[in-house]
Amino acid sequence: GKIYYRSSFNDRCDLVAHHGQTRDQLQPINPVPMLTEESASKTVQLLNDFAEECRRNDVTVYLSYPPFMKPLYDESEESIQAIHAMVSEQVRIPCLNQPQRFALDRPHFFDTGYHLSAEAGEQRSRFLGVAIARGRATKSNVQLASQVRNEHESGSGIQRR
Repeated sequence: GKIYYRSSFNDRCDLVAHHGQTRDQLQPINPVPMLTEESASKTVQLLNDFAEECRRNDVTVYLSYPPFMKPLYDESEESIQAIHAMVSEQVRIPCLNQPQRFALDRPHFFDTGYHLSAEAGEQRSRFLGVAIARGRATKSNVQLASQVRNEHESGSGIQRR
């Protein structure tokens, strides 16, 4: 349908065209591949160049790992953790969450292992908003992610199973 038209997004640029619709059959997603040395090097350079260009223009950039359906995360964990180690060591962009933070069960997804349901998307947006608002995201943000996760899970946050 018209899922990627401007009218499909809200005022915060979140995709909302699927909200209220019934879930379709999940579209399959391949596991996350291991990076080659060449692709890792190019990726780090692109991210750092982008961050530097943004800094020169007084724009703050944060990195956030995407949501993963739990089985996809589990199947790809070795690759994801290798990517995370590379990002933590070489990318000069503060990261807002650990890769496993939004590894969630099937009910939290809409049509793929990346597209969150309306409720889960709202919770993730709040998590990221709090992390950014606190201005305490750091390259190794274990304490921030843990603190924000505990606050959200003790209240109305997404409950991982």
